[in-house]
Amino acid sequence: MKVLKFGGTSVGSAKNINKVIDILKNYSKDDSIICIVSAVGGITDKLIHVANLALLKDLSYKDSFMTIKKIHEDIITELIPNKNKIVLKAVEDKLHELESLLDGIYLINELSPKTSDKLVSYGELLSSFIIAETMRSRGLEVVRKNSQDLVVTNSSFTKAEVDFALTNKNIRDYFKKSNQSITILPGFISKSKLGEITTLGRGGSDTTAVALAAALDAEHCQIWTDVAGVYSGHPGMVPDAPLIPELNFEEMLALADSGAQVLKASAVELAKRNGVEIGVGSSFSRQMGSRICDKDLDRDRVTGVALEEEVVLMTLANTRPGSNFALIAKLAAHGLAVKSIWERRDECGLFFSESDLAEAGFLIEDHYGDQPSVCLSVNRDLALLSVVGAGIGFGTDIMVRTLEVFAQMEIQPEHYFSSEMRMSFAIERQRAAEAVSRIHEVLIGEEQQLATSS
Repeated sequence: MKVLKFGGTSVGSAKNINKVIDILKNYSKDDSIICIVSAVGGITDKLIHVANLALLKDLSYKDSFMTIKKIHEDIITELIPNKNKIVLKAVEDKLHELESLLDGIYLINELSPKTSDKLVSYGELLSSFIIAETMRSRGLEVVRKNSQDLVVTNSSFTKAEVDFALTNKNIRDYFKKSNQSITILPGFISKSKLGEITTLGRGGSDTTAVALAAALDAEHCQIWTDVAGVYSGHPGMVPDAPLIPELNFEEMLALADSGAQVLKASAVELAKRNGVEIGVGSSFSRQMGSRICDKDLDRDRVTGVALEEEVVLMTLANTRPGSNFALIAKLAAHGLAVKSIWERRDECGLFFSESDLAEAGFLIEDHYGDQPSVCLSVNRDLALLSVVGAGIGFGTDIMVRTLEVFAQMEIQPEHYFSSEMRMSFAIERQRAAEAVSRIHEVLIGEEQQLATSS
């Protein structure tokens, strides 16, 4: 049994979906296939945008909805040019549900996290249905299974946590009875123990795929995307960044947690915990380029340079000694991860993902409600640049070379923190991409040139 996941770009057009179908046909010749798909490329962002328009009572939400509708209908018409009325009608019915939900948001002027999860779930529900029906129309043996029937979570909407005891049982029970050659499932979406629609957070389709592979003891999990594999730097910032053929779980986890978007960090952690090897490759070239496994760590190399731009620094002044630790516990209880924390005297700084800003701000103000002297400030102009590699946080050579680059560029890091696998610097966001390129050149590019010349 093989588990394959295809990202939004891979299913972003009829042309790309045909490539996905070719890959599935080829793999299914020798084994049964479980295929997890994301929403059509860009649709999740469009769903969030149209919901916000409805919330703001902007009637242009109706035009935006029609754009979403047309994208899906055009894909169906191209994939199934004949005898497509039943498929078009089923999709139209599902889109009508979505339209009614948007109308409700417009009328009551409310968009709760619970409603948001229900709304964005339509992306994966539609893409998985269209792909399965396309394959069925071509005579392929395929079944579509709604992963909401299998993946059980808590009720933390927009970033639900999987209950693996219940989820693993559901997955094993279902596939024990199923003998289909190809099973298509929507990624990212799930249901709570109370039956509420939930989602696993952005990039959650990776988690869906690894969870299925782990529950079924699959030999590995393949993540198909629009890049050839894992690179030592973002190709958009470092065009000549080399592909990394093989990484240890710890290396990939550090990269993913530092902003590398090729894999979701929680999916890597799940794969590591269950010993599931991950392959990453391009559905366009139809080749796997990187393998993430339990290999020995190479302590003689910098694995990569990563950048996380969507971060905010929240600084608290005039706090009481010890009160900040209780705050961190409170934030964690609400599913908010603090990327880093620093303290000096009566001041404390916390780095969050930008998407957590509103909720974090509310919880912080609530926590310090009895301390009117506490002042909160927010800095949205920083980015976190991280150098990743085994043991680099304990050495000085990489640190010195990195700081020399910053000095040459006249960039003054505002904060610094490190662990065994990485060192991270908070720097001016406007110059962060430039800094990634230059640091990658010094730490990785020059080492490659030396290796090639020798």
